[in-house]
Amino acid sequence: MYILSVLRSADPSRCGRGCVEEILEQHRRVADEACRAGGGIGAKQYLARQPTQVHWRTHFGPSWDRFLARKARYDPVRVLGPGQGIFPWTDSASSM
Repeated sequence: MYILSVLRSADPSRCGRGCVEEILEQHRRVADEACRAGGGIGAKQYLARQPTQVHWRTHFGPSWDRFLARKARYDPVRVLGPGQGIFPWTDSASSM
């Protein structure tokens, strides 16, 4: 197992919103390539926020269905963990 981390900084006086967005896009491209099925190096991103549920499915791989079943069993009103973006947030209180 190897752990790789990329840490960059940007000077706010020289790097505005567009500059920061470009840095984030570069990071996403590197991460996507490293994690790409069939051609990447088999990397996994932990403690990351995936951009879509499809990315989360890829992240969990064959464990996705088991993960969904456990989420449904132990969080039936869907109040736990909306912050990571794995499951869309719902107002479960209004559906009770």
